[in-house]
Formats: sequence, C-alpha cells, structure tokens
Amino acid sequence: GIVLIITAASYYIHQSRNTIKTRKAQLFMQLYDSFHNKEFMKNNIEIMNLDWKNFQDYLNKYGVNTNPDANATIYSVGNYYEGIGVLIKRNLIDIGLVDDLMTGLVTRYWEKMGPIIKELRVVFNWPEAYEWTEYLYNEIKSTAIKRRKVRNK
Repeated sequence: GIVLIITAASYYIHQSRNTIKTRKAQLFMQLYDSFHNKEFMKNNIEIMNLDWKNFQDYLNKYGVNTNPDANATIYSVGNYYEGIGVLIKRNLIDIGLVDDLMTGLVTRYWEKMGPIIKELRVVFNWPEAYEWTEYLYNEIKSTAIKRRKVRNK
C-alpha cells in the first residue's frame, strides 16, 4: 500500500516537472520566433546604426518629439527585452536558453542604450524605465561569467 502511494506520488512529481519544463521551452520558442524575424532584426540593426555624442544630442536626434519613428524602434526592441527580463525574473523561462540564443543582441542593445536609459530615468523622473531590460542584461552577464568559470576548471 504505502510503497504504491510513494511510487505514484514520485511519478506524479516527475511528470509535473517535465510538464513545466516543456511549457517553459514552448513559451521561450514562441518568444524566439519574434526575436529572429526580419522586422525585429531590422530594428536591431537600425538601433546599432544610431549615432549621438551625448544625451542632449540623442534627444535632439531620436527623442519622442524629434524622431518618433526612431524612438518607436528603440522602445519596441527595449519593450521586447523588458518582457524577457520579467519572464526570467519570475522563473517562467530559463536564463540558459536566453543566454544560448539571445546574448549578442541583448548585450549590444543594453550597452548601446543603457547609458541613455539611465539618463532618461533621472531627467524624466522614471526610475523604473527599462529596469527589466537592465536586469536581463545583468543576468546574462552573470550567467556568462559562471559558464566561463565552469569551462576553465
């Protein structure tokens, strides 16, 4: 009796864990479909090609009022990464998958836009602006450091 109950409970727990892993992978793949589509890639390229000297120059060239199209591109990509960051924070997708497939663009985005976003937080009194994109960047960097340490052992 008791052995059967323990075996059944153990089987149920194992199946539940597999189901959760499968759902996380499915969610990630849905997100990844958007990540590698042509429009998203074009937006990333446009952002990487933007050029400014300082924060004021950035606002003059790409601010909401001066260049709504460029601003929409910047926010569109940032909002996508913002969502990924929240999903990682809530443990709904695996940081390892994001690290394996998205590191380059996430890193480039934050390293390009992060200084501007930090200025926006202060100037517009918006301290939480793209906090989850920054979180995502930091998690990816942390994961990369951990992986290097494991490889070097």
